[in-house]
Amino acid sequence: MRLDVWQMMEQHVTWLNDRNVGLHLFLGFDGSKNDGPAWTNLSVAEKDFLVRYAIARLAPYANIAGWGFVWEVSGDREESELGWARLIQKYDVFNHLRTYEDEHPAQNEYHRSEYNFAAIENHSIASEDRDTDRPFWKEAWTHHQACLAAYVPGKPVYMIEGNALWRRFWQQRTKATINDLRQAAWACVTAGASFNWCGHAGEDELVAFGAEGLPFYGDENPYSLAADQIDLLTDVMNHEIQFYNMIPADSLLTSHDNKKVWCLAEPGKQYLVFSISGTPFKLELEKGVYITTKWLNTKNGDIQNMPPFSVSDHKSVQFTPPDSATDWVLLVKGK
Repeated sequence: MRLDVWQMMEQHVTWLNDRNVGLHLFLGFDGSKNDGPAWTNLSVAEKDFLVRYAIARLAPYANIAGWGFVWEVSGDREESELGWARLIQKYDVFNHLRTYEDEHPAQNEYHRSEYNFAAIENHSIASEDRDTDRPFWKEAWTHHQACLAAYVPGKPVYMIEGNALWRRFWQQRTKATINDLRQAAWACVTAGASFNWCGHAGEDELVAFGAEGLPFYGDENPYSLAADQIDLLTDVMNHEIQFYNMIPADSLLTSHDNKKVWCLAEPGKQYLVFSISGTPFKLELEKGVYITTKWLNTKNGDIQNMPPFSVSDHKSVQFTPPDSATDWVLLVKGK
């Protein structure tokens, strides 16, 4: 045990906690994928001790968002992530979120009580054949479908490694653009999920300043535009709607392309529809008066308001975005 390393980690956690930055332990407890010690090399007693010790030192920090075993595992191995999750469940009196990352969430293990949220990637959505599937890893619709596939009632879904959402590592492999990133972000939230995005470049060292630093330090970073667009999304979720009352509601859409248009709704009260490249759609609305109807340009935040309208009976209403030059969000709210 390197107690000085544990102390250094606590100093980092404290620094982030003081700045309201939450931590999900993505690399987790199994070092075998990251040039570290393998979990399976530990004895039963050593596994128990490591989990108890890590929890004792880290669990009291308010910014520990969740425990992860490691990335891209199957979720059902007793000697690895499943047994680990059972130990976390046993010892963490704060009941933090605990998960494994599922690379292929169409078939997952999140129904198990040992896991209380889903952390996913968007592979094997288009096809189970990897070569056939690979060209779709940058597509927003695979992110949307992956989030829906991973949902278990009562358990949050976190798109932790959406391939269009990571400039670092994945952009070089998928050739995803900033447009793909923005669309994938909206694809996740319209599926009722949260997401992680990364603006860092390449495989070099992570840096905080300069042209390739975090995109919050100036416009010289090419992904500062992505940061602005994510801020816009965040503003909509926090100020335009009460997202915590809404559910994924693609079933309310008709006459649309389901790979380009998705809906989040609290039927009869509030609706959010995201449309790639101004794709038209019909939205099924409850009877009532809708006092707020507006289009929001997801690239620059421009808003086009529409007059209030009423629906005399439960029916589908046709909506056509203002143009096809950008991606639009429709916001509809009743009295």
